[in-house]
Amino acid sequence: MSDMIEVKTADLIGPALDWAVAKAEGMRQHTPEGLKHVYWYSGDRCIGTHWQPSTSWGQGGPLIEKHRICVTPEYEGQWHADLFRDDEEPLMSVEGATPLIAVCLAVVATEFGLVVSVPKELMP
Repeated sequence: MSDMIEVKTADLIGPALDWAVAKAEGMRQHTPEGLKHVYWYSGDRCIGTHWQPSTSWGQGGPLIEKHRICVTPEYEGQWHADLFRDDEEPLMSVEGATPLIAVCLAVVATEFGLVVSVPKELMP
């Protein structure tokens, strides 16, 4: 992969956010020789070539239960996500433009903090 750049977690969007969620989830990627597609793996299980939890409820939705995330509507089209662990206080609170973006940002911010390194070509 190319050069990495540091980005504020709150500024992640699209492929950069999806990539950061994969890394936060411990996923790895593999591009077979001679092919252009990247395959995502979770452990030994192949997820496939399309990992888009910030837009796919089938991929991003399960993160809500897995990480105990509470998603609520905020103001003017924003969504608020609180990620809980063992106590009653949220471990991480973030806002995003959609419920799935808020969930993904909460997962990434909990794992990496307020700044994350992502491949430069994934940023707009």
